[in-house]
Amino acid sequence: MKSRGQPWSIFPRNPVNGILYVQFKDKQTGQYMTAKSTGTRDRNEATRFASRCWAEYDRTGIVRYSVGNNIIAVTDDGIRVIDADIKAYTQTAIDTIVQGVQGAVCHNNSVQPYSVSAAEYEDAPEEIKPLLDRLSTLTFYDYLLLYWNYDESPDIKERISKGETPPNPERFRQSTGILKKYAANISSCPLTEITGLKIDAMLGAIRNAGKLKEQTMKNISYIFIQPLHFAYRNNLLARDVAQQITPVSKNTRKKAKKEAEKAIFKTEEIQRLFNAHDNPFGSETYRLVNELLFKTGCRIGELQALQMQDVIKTEQGYVLKIDKNYCRAGKRIKSTKTERRDLVPISADLAAKLLAHITKSPFKDIPTAFVFSSAKSAYTPLCYESISKNFNKTMIKLGIKKTNLTIHSYRHTFATFLRMAGYSEEQLRFLTRHDSIVEVHRYTDHYTPDMERLKYQAAADIERLAA
Repeated sequence: MKSRGQPWSIFPRNPVNGILYVQFKDKQTGQYMTAKSTGTRDRNEATRFASRCWAEYDRTGIVRYSVGNNIIAVTDDGIRVIDADIKAYTQTAIDTIVQGVQGAVCHNNSVQPYSVSAAEYEDAPEEIKPLLDRLSTLTFYDYLLLYWNYDESPDIKERISKGETPPNPERFRQSTGILKKYAANISSCPLTEITGLKIDAMLGAIRNAGKLKEQTMKNISYIFIQPLHFAYRNNLLARDVAQQITPVSKNTRKKAKKEAEKAIFKTEEIQRLFNAHDNPFGSETYRLVNELLFKTGCRIGELQALQMQDVIKTEQGYVLKIDKNYCRAGKRIKSTKTERRDLVPISADLAAKLLAHITKSPFKDIPTAFVFSSAKSAYTPLCYESISKNFNKTMIKLGIKKTNLTIHSYRHTFATFLRMAGYSEEQLRFLTRHDSIVEVHRYTDHYTPDMERLKYQAAADIERLAA
């Protein structure tokens, strides 16, 4: 489908997965160029992505998405780094690693705020343009107050301009009163930086402050949801954050409580597990698998899917390319849970152990062989059942008896250790690859060098915290 008035067309190449592709017109020939994946199924997001790509093309003559000091290309395989080599990709990050984590991803001075294109601004309703003009300084709380101010609400103004009957003003006054009552529990972060996680935290704080019932919380959550839908429809937000809010219900609360109760390891238990002078796992392979799970925060399926070609050497050390997951049910490789592709740095000590393991493998010269393969086949990974069985035996051997302690507990421990070290929830979401790379781009507008530095900082911190 051609985009009206735009030098590109956007369409789904594969109706099954629904991923949208963009095809640009060559400025010299007027012919359409090779189609590129936008990495999203949402047409509005795809259009914004196309707009950014075209702006870069208009400036440089090259279709590419410039993100910070890195160049991200959109290909049929998805978003990938296209620097001349991995060395160039990591050089800036490692050279400028900060001491501490305060300046990483979510620092206001490092995040480049979301903004609309000139074309989007021109097409915006007149009621929305004043908000777009102050988008860089508009806080989430101030936006909510403005939206629910009946006399000033951009939603009301838009409805009136369309000849629609405006809603009952009483509900707007009630919503304003609730916002002011719980103002201390509502974030004043920039509107463009709001996320579902932040709103979940606000709603939790409001619930606790007022000891409110489920129905009351549902009503309050709607005070957040309606303005967020409006913001997304009118390009004030890059994504529909309202879809990320956890629904208020007994079932979701029970699920959240169960998740919170998942067992994690204590520091002294981690030290016993990975003591340099002892191997309670009884096998170097099993020990290495467990240590990688803890120190990278990877999912077990991501580690099972790790291939020889995914262990990459740079001038600064080794990184693991995490871009796929091994599906136990179908016994096949598929994309990661969030379709996120990432490079995960590992310490020199951990890299040495991994290389020693690879050297002993009979499949070491096969790039597509699994790093942790079965003894008989390069293309069959070490099975989950064997890893889990060894894990349980090791816990019994060490006398570590905890309910809900599983292989996945390493991932929870990784996040908990870093959270205690001062990492924010946004940073942890990024480091544990809970969000897709498309979501990362949409949130920050640019994949900044700070985001790369954060990964190296986390790798160093997890080694220190476990020591």
